[in-house]
Amino acid sequence: MLKKIIMPAAGQTTDVATVTSIMVKVGEKVHRGDIIMEVESDKATLPIESVASGYVCRICVEEYEKIDAGTLLMEIGDENDLKAAENAAGADDSTCSADADKPADESSDAVAGEEKEETVPETETKTEAKTEAETESKENPETKPAEESGTKPAAKTAETTVSQQHESGTGAYSAMPAAKKAAAELGVDLSLVTASNGKFIKKSDVEAFAKSQCRGYENGYRIPGNFIPTSIMRDTLASKLEKFAAFTQNASVEVSAEAALRLYRASKATPGDLVILALSRLCDRFPVICARYEKNILKKTDGCVFGLAYTGLNGMVSAACQQVESKKLGEVRDVNRANIELLSKGDMSPCLDCSLTVFDLSDRGIDSLVPTVQQPEVLSVSIGGIKKRPCVNEEGTLSVRNSFVLTVAYDARAIDAPVACELLSQLASLVADPALML
Repeated sequence: MLKKIIMPAAGQTTDVATVTSIMVKVGEKVHRGDIIMEVESDKATLPIESVASGYVCRICVEEYEKIDAGTLLMEIGDENDLKAAENAAGADDSTCSADADKPADESSDAVAGEEKEETVPETETKTEAKTEAETESKENPETKPAEESGTKPAAKTAETTVSQQHESGTGAYSAMPAAKKAAAELGVDLSLVTASNGKFIKKSDVEAFAKSQCRGYENGYRIPGNFIPTSIMRDTLASKLEKFAAFTQNASVEVSAEAALRLYRASKATPGDLVILALSRLCDRFPVICARYEKNILKKTDGCVFGLAYTGLNGMVSAACQQVESKKLGEVRDVNRANIELLSKGDMSPCLDCSLTVFDLSDRGIDSLVPTVQQPEVLSVSIGGIKKRPCVNEEGTLSVRNSFVLTVAYDARAIDAPVACELLSQLASLVADPALML
């Protein structure tokens, strides 16, 4: 008798989860208590255990697919159930669902297109393929249909042809609306995506392709070509923060200003120039500082595009210094000076899309300032006034030094608190001792 594995409630705040890993295959023998898959909720990664011993007869979900509580995940049975499932697999190509025995409501398909995109009838796909074949035949009169030539191509040959078309970038697979939307948001070329069902591209295919392009993990963020996709946990956190309008958080640390003062006397480079340069030296370890948070996606900027806040008669703007990672301190200083000169004349050309803004208040009498994060920027850094403050040196004696307070304000939807604090700590080390950037 078949035993059904049903998705339990994912958490107290949501019933939605994402399948991150399926650990068994159809036909594989499992025992009661074995972990058969893992799902990720808004709180943690949850293992799903088998409720019975037997053989995996059917797997009803795919990796990276978003599922709700009550979704049928898998069916476990004995050897007879496995044989019956294998025999029925060829004839029954329908997708599993928790309430598969209920008649489908056609009127709800348009509303819940993302969840039901895989239920497109096979006949519709065949009709689309036939229409494409007729169009190709008209455009190429020399090409005759297989029926006229008297030959019947094998199914394997047809599949190979589709695969060749797909690999050549002609987009042999049609895409569902949800897949097209996901591809646009994630910057994925649909002609490179393979349809897992061999018929049409689903949203889960696009998401799986995006994840497959990741080069690795850096500080908990996946780094593909030009974006940093967010997990369901981060998306859920972002929605909560948006609900309570609590996007930003901040952290501060006191930093020695002795090195910054020496550089200013030698090259007229300001503490703001120094902080911008130091941030660019951290972009490999913290790639999120070179991204903008837009529609739950961290879109990477073209290199380090950091802004220096400038306040004029009509308000504050951010003047961009581009490709900072390839510049030296003197070059950063010159770009910032040129930008300020243009802005003072009313020329707004330096105001580009930055990933962060630096507020240099080192020549003011304030102790510190919590800067505003200018969304969709993910980070703002402020430099407080340079003052003489008491400190305890390494020998344990009390002394006085020039210092300022470095404050980081960040978008909590994009950056976690431990990451932000580690970033601030490393930034403070570079600013206090610029020789570490050499």
